[in-house]
Amino acid sequence: TLFRELAEGRDEEMYSNALILQANLAARLGKSSSKQVLDQARVLGDEAIAILRQLGRSPAKAYRVIGVISQQLEDPLTAKQHFLKSIVAFRASGQEYESFWCAVAHFNVHSALKELGELQESRVWLKRAIELREWIESNSLYSKLYRKELEKLFKEKIPAEKPVTLTKKEYNEITRTLEWYYQ
Repeated sequence: TLFRELAEGRDEEMYSNALILQANLAARLGKSSSKQVLDQARVLGDEAIAILRQLGRSPAKAYRVIGVISQQLEDPLTAKQHFLKSIVAFRASGQEYESFWCAVAHFNVHSALKELGELQESRVWLKRAIELREWIESNSLYSKLYRKELEKLFKEKIPAEKPVTLTKKEYNEITRTLEWYYQ
């Protein structure tokens, strides 16, 4: 492709990031993207994952983008699996508390579970998304939106000045799920 030709001789990590950005753009266009465009975006995401693995870098962001693409293709189960892979990769790379994309991946798991009709199971992922987002970026617009979602769906109002924290049981539930999926 022209995109690949332009990237010839360039830094492979930079190229993989460009692939992720291009795939993310298609995913963010949502339902206005055709299946063909989303399928092509998935190919770009897979290529980015292969390059990042070859370089020994974390493919966490690429997994998350492929999850969003899967959601747009109305496949919430596959989306959930990619979001979980993303979280595992963020944890393995030591970026769980550094990248707001890890918080977003937790919110994405919540969203996929909600689509799958597993609302109660989604609650702990939403709480973890809030916890991480506020750890990384206090007073974030997104953490406020996540809190509103928690209140709307679960009637759980946590004052803005009080941090959202998981119980040990809730944290262990997330850890067990991640281990079960990706040992």
